[in-house]
Amino acid sequence: MRFEKRIQTEVVPEWRIKYIDYKGLKKKLRNVQREKLARDKEFMQNNDPSIYSRDSRPQSPHLEEIPSSFNDKGISVQSQRTFSMNSVADSVQDFFHKVSSALVTLQRHQSLSSNNKPRPSKITSLETLMDQVDPKERLFFTALDGELEKIEHFYKLQEIKATNRMNLLVQQYEKLKEKGDERKHSFEVWNTPKAFVKQSIDFFTSSNIPGSVTTISLDADERRVHYKIAKKNIKKAVFEFYRGADLLKKYRVLNYNGFSKILKKYDKISERNGSQIYMQKVTNAYFVKSDVIKKLLKDTEDFYVENFEGGSRSQALQKLRMPNKENKTYYYSILRIGLYLGLSLSALVRALVEMREILENEEKNTIWPKLIELYSGFFLAIVFLLLLGVNMYIWTMSHINYKFIFEFDTRSNLDFRQYLEIPSIIFLVMCYVMLFNFQYKPSDQLISPIILVISIVAILFNPFRILYYNARKWFLFSVTRLLGSGILRVEFRDFFLADILVSLTYSLSTLRLFGCINETGCFDVLTPLLASLPATFRLLQTSKRCFDTLQVNHFINIGKYGTTILAIWMLYIYRNVQSPATKASWAIVQFIASTYAFSWDVKMDWSLCELHSENYLLRDELGFESHWVYYFAIISNFILRMSWILLLFIEMNHDISKIIVFLIASGEMLRRFQWCIFRVENEHVNNCVQFRAIKEVPLPFPMEESENVDVVTTDYDRAPSLASWSSWSKRLFAKRKLNPADNWRDFEPTKNTSEYMYVNDIYEESDDDDDSYDDENDYDKYRERNTMSVSLTRMERGLGLSNAYASRSFLPSNGTNSIYLH
Repeated sequence: MRFEKRIQTEVVPEWRIKYIDYKGLKKKLRNVQREKLARDKEFMQNNDPSIYSRDSRPQSPHLEEIPSSFNDKGISVQSQRTFSMNSVADSVQDFFHKVSSALVTLQRHQSLSSNNKPRPSKITSLETLMDQVDPKERLFFTALDGELEKIEHFYKLQEIKATNRMNLLVQQYEKLKEKGDERKHSFEVWNTPKAFVKQSIDFFTSSNIPGSVTTISLDADERRVHYKIAKKNIKKAVFEFYRGADLLKKYRVLNYNGFSKILKKYDKISERNGSQIYMQKVTNAYFVKSDVIKKLLKDTEDFYVENFEGGSRSQALQKLRMPNKENKTYYYSILRIGLYLGLSLSALVRALVEMREILENEEKNTIWPKLIELYSGFFLAIVFLLLLGVNMYIWTMSHINYKFIFEFDTRSNLDFRQYLEIPSIIFLVMCYVMLFNFQYKPSDQLISPIILVISIVAILFNPFRILYYNARKWFLFSVTRLLGSGILRVEFRDFFLADILVSLTYSLSTLRLFGCINETGCFDVLTPLLASLPATFRLLQTSKRCFDTLQVNHFINIGKYGTTILAIWMLYIYRNVQSPATKASWAIVQFIASTYAFSWDVKMDWSLCELHSENYLLRDELGFESHWVYYFAIISNFILRMSWILLLFIEMNHDISKIIVFLIASGEMLRRFQWCIFRVENEHVNNCVQFRAIKEVPLPFPMEESENVDVVTTDYDRAPSLASWSSWSKRLFAKRKLNPADNWRDFEPTKNTSEYMYVNDIYEESDDDDDSYDDENDYDKYRERNTMSVSLTRMERGLGLSNAYASRSFLPSNGTNSIYLH
């Protein structure tokens, strides 16, 4: 593999600009080569112009002796009659002999000229090299110095961060062992007879008072849960740290090879020994000599073996080290996808033909229109799943690290070809169920859709470790998290899936037909309820983010989803009460919602339309090279957002209205497909701006400021206790200091700039941080005083709510170093 292609495929996407600019250096070498060729040609012409001048070239006298009868067209007819065969052979032999003599003379001229050309002497020092090089070569070495300095600075920064992070992980585990010892000690004390009697008397005495509130400390089971969660978080953090250190190691090796390769090309072009001289400087650079990362990797392996794998080194290394996927092929996946889609399309065409015959022959009041509408909803949802595979292909080809953005498991994530197998199978099942339903027309028409649903559930919820079990598990878990919108911390996948469902409201609203396939009427009120459900999820998620961060952007986003929900209900009212007033009201609300959403898409989700950007109406940093794709996305997004205007020119109860609604829903699906491309691209660009290449896992225990801890979480990233109003009132009315580092996963992109910032600049501590807990004893007292106690009345204990309310512990905020147990 050519090194230029290798460096494009092996770089960490978020660190791309911090690698050696191999392509730019090759461009400078081509300038050096062109200048050298021009200089050599000029030298040769000045020393022996007859060699390069055709007009002044001396013609050999032997060549003039060639008979004139040899013209351009060959031997004339007259010559052929006068010459015998022997004389012709002698003439040809004499001709080649004289031509070879002329060539020997020409080579002698060239040899003499080349001997007169000065050859570069062997260089022994970098100073001598700089004195002898030409201006173009000097520009090349100046650029080389800049690349070396850039790499040195970035490597030192990342190495310092890695060292601090490793120290933090060790300290966290030491605190975890201390808490484990405390848990064990408290459990042993509780099991002593004296302590048991005392606690029992206190408990029953207070509980006998009517309406009294009992305060008890966390029991051993709850402490054990907290201990396991803390250990699990530290284990995840060790995984991510090891991956980050391994990326830094590969960063060093790839850059060193880059310098070696480009200098060898320089030697070949300039005919100097520049690589031997300059590589001494590269070898003495810090990023080459330092063995800190190597030691950190070794220490991490030892730490993980000792504390998490019970001394099994082979098992630990198998979990820590990344699998090599560079040489992995996906031929069988592609074969299966082609087979599934080929069979699906043939069945789909046949099903559409059968459907057309049914609509032409059956009466309009039959159940077939409802059945077709139900299948249309499934069709759009499954096609979008296929389009997600196309999205993954585009991101992969554009070197957009979507796997890091969605926080996929780096050791078991799927390639886009593997992912496409799952929706392809579902699409195959749907096509053949439709064909069976339309061709055989079973007596109970509901049985075919039910078979389709059961098949989809069986594919996704299959408990066996086949058909990419881990990927299906991640997907189902992510969908389940939507039910906790407004309570759980919002992650990228949460709002991404909810936004996708917002565009699939047509598919969701058709689910109501399961209850009325064989009935004359349907529960029309379910249509707006199901259609507004995804927007409600997003509204709750945005409210959670607004409540946690107190940022105005989230409050504005709440208004966007509020108008979306209002527009859905206004359309429902217009369909049931068709009048000019309801039509105008719905049109006004829908226009506001569409304009609102379009502006947010372009300005916030894609970070485009920056007036002072160097890329007109776009942004400074772009993930795609072609600018026209951004302009096309803006225009097409607006057109598809306004496609609802078609409904103003038709009657809502007319048959054509269902076709128009399906076309509008298809356009919205395609718009969301396009939105996904640029939303992830924008998130990737923001990660590149901040050089974020590894996930910062929240750690369970707070550290003091003197320990120089690098953290990115605050105590406001977790939901408050449901059992205590004080926790809510504290968050509502207390004056809070927000850390800029809290915005790193805020998922509301800020303005991209061409000046890249370093990560450590984001985590600068404010001068007014609370220093009331600098003393370790004071902090222990504070923690003991603020450990969550569970207050339960007799009714709550009777309802079994104790475990639910006793599952969280909230620790105090300590400036930028607030880490908590969750």
